[in-house]
Amino acid sequence: MNVDLKYFSGTGNSYKILDTCKEIFIQDGCNATLSSIIDKPDINEQADLIGFCFPVYAFGIPRICRKYLQSL
Repeated sequence: MNVDLKYFSGTGNSYKILDTCKEIFIQDGCNATLSSIIDKPDINEQADLIGFCFPVYAFGIPRICRKYLQSL
């Protein structure tokens, strides 16, 4: 299974969570990639599973994440 994990992280916490998930996917025999929505916004079209992780600020998601998700 191909897994594409995308994150936005101001402090590194969202990155750390998906990095841990990536390692678990790899241990289970999956092909997993991890990238920032800022550095590499394109989605892997060959992915069977796409995961997102981002912080929640004052009960809402960051503006950059909202714009990214709306653009998909």
